Formats: sequence, structure tokens, C-alpha cells
Amino acid sequence: MSPSPPSPSRGAPSRSPVPVLVGVAVVVAVVGVWLAFGGGGETRPAPAGPEPSAVGVPPPAAAPAVGVPGRVATAPAAPQPATAQDVRPPDVATQAFPQLHTKPRRTSKEGDKRHAKRELYESEQEEIFDTAQPAEIPFEGDFPLRGTFSFWLNPVWDSTSQDDASFVTVADGRLRIVKNVTFLRYETVDASGNGDGVGFRISDWQPGEWHFVTATWDAGVIALYIDGVMVGQKYIAALDIPADSSVFVGSQFPPGRPIAPGMMSGFRFRGRPLTQGTIGREFETTAPPPLGEDGK
Repeated sequence: MSPSPPSPSRGAPSRSPVPVLVGVAVVVAVVGVWLAFGGGGETRPAPAGPEPSAVGVPPPAAAPAVGVPGRVATAPAAPQPATAQDVRPPDVATQAFPQLHTKPRRTSKEGDKRHAKRELYESEQEEIFDTAQPAEIPFEGDFPLRGTFSFWLNPVWDSTSQDDASFVTVADGRLRIVKNVTFLRYETVDASGNGDGVGFRISDWQPGEWHFVTATWDAGVIALYIDGVMVGQKYIAALDIPADSSVFVGSQFPPGRPIAPGMMSGFRFRGRPLTQGTIGREFETTAPPPLGEDGK
């Protein structure tokens, strides 16, 4: 009988070549990847520009360079100085109004020492002025630096009338009370023809209805009252009416230009500005002359 091979000793592990081969392969693969991606000592430049961010997440803001602010806060612009506003509505502000051309009442005195009376003119109780017929108001002394015009006005024109009319004109329109389209305007006009003042809509005035109109001026402040109530007031820095100025009631328009027909009564011209209380009392205590059935 042939002798049998010796059996392995009990408790000694048996060795297999497979795990060793797997470990060697892993090491070789890691070394190859490391060499392929620059692990051999050569440094690659960093890619230019920001790295792509995740979807929907904006990239972080870049820090500003040294000495250059990232954002400069700007202060709001300072408001511009307030300027005088034209109180007339757009439909009448651009329309030229006819001018009177009159001669001075007298030659100017030296300086501006005015000698105006407190009561300069008052029409007769039954006297009526036609807005289509200009008439000069006679008065003694100088045109006052402060004063008041007051009168009753009957709008004989139709309520839809777009025609103009002049009620009171001083110094070729330097100071005037007029109807322009559907507004009653009390305004001043400077040497360049620029107008400024206050206005009141009168589109609801009816023929035959009398209205009490009062206009005052005092140290550059003009004020308009209708039926005893103030409807507008404004400061006019350039208000300068010559001492020898003439005063007209009624309209003097170029030939062919229609005039809104109307009547004026109880015209008074005073060399002092009335207070609102006085104007209200005059509206309550005075009255225009009675009219016929046709309102005339």
C-alpha cells in the first residue's frame, strides 16, 4: 500500500491567491487615477469665471475691489423752488385776450408818491354799462397802490356762450377782470404779456341773474369775490400799475370779434381794499336796478 499524504494540521488556515490579486488591482487603479488628474506634482490653473451654481440658486455676489465701494447710495434730489402756478384751466390758459390801447391820463410825476382818494368813483344808481361798449371811468388823483373794484353783473349771454368780454381794464390790461370762455378771470399781465391771477367758472350763470363781483389788490395780493364770498386769492410779485393809469369798463375788441353781451351796474372804484366782512355786507345791503321781463 502506498502511504497517504499528510493531512494539514488542525487549526491552521488555508491560504488562497484571489484576495491578493484583488488588492493589487485596486492599488494600481488608484495610482493611475491620481496620476491622470495631476497628482504627479504639476499644478493646473484654476478655471476662469465663477463655478456654476445649483439650479434656481443665484451665485454669491463678488466682493468689491479694495478701495471701490460695491454700491454708492445716492441721496434724493432736492426739491426745486416753488413757482407761481397759472390758475387758469388748460382750455383758456393758452388763449390770447384782446388788449385795450389807451393813453395815460396824465404825465407821470417824479417818483411814486401817490395821491389817491379813498372814494374815487361811484356810478349812479340807475346807470347801466354795456359790456360791448367801452367807457372810461373818470376819477381824480393817482391810481392807488391798494384798492377795490365792485359791481353787479348780469350775464345777458347764453349759458353756452364761448365768447369773451371785458368788464374792467386798467393800464391796457395790466390789471383786468374779464370773461374768457366759461371763466371769470381777475388777473395781471406783465410787460412781456404773461398773465397770472385767479379764475372762477361761470358756466352755470343764467341770463337775467345778477351777481356781485368784487376785486381787491393790496401790496401785490389780489383777491376775487363772487356774491360776497372769496373765490380766489394770489400774491403777484410783479404787480406794478402806473400812477397815471386809466380805468375802462366794457370791451374794446378788434372788428369782427364777437363780444359776450352783458350789463354792469353799481360800479364803485375805491382807493382802499375792502375786508371780507365789508364785502359780504355790501352784497346783502345793495341791489342792482330792476329789469324788464326779458331780463334787460
